[in-house]
Amino acid sequence: MTAVKFKEYSLWCVYVANISKNKNGDSEVTINYHKFSNLTKDFKKREKTKTIVIKRKWDFYNELMDFLVEM
Repeated sequence: MTAVKFKEYSLWCVYVANISKNKNGDSEVTINYHKFSNLTKDFKKREKTKTIVIKRKWDFYNELMDFLVEM
């Protein structure tokens, strides 16, 4: 018997609210998102905000930032 971990929620990015650089030169990206319930197959009502840090040392930094700027 194997245990399977089921993820109850997914995050769906609605739009990029802000992009800024921090003192290390990394980028801070603020996104607005909705939670999507994988159990009931519908979105939560409230839009939420989350800030993530994109590290400059990552190999895919430039491609990811290009994608986020175009969103």
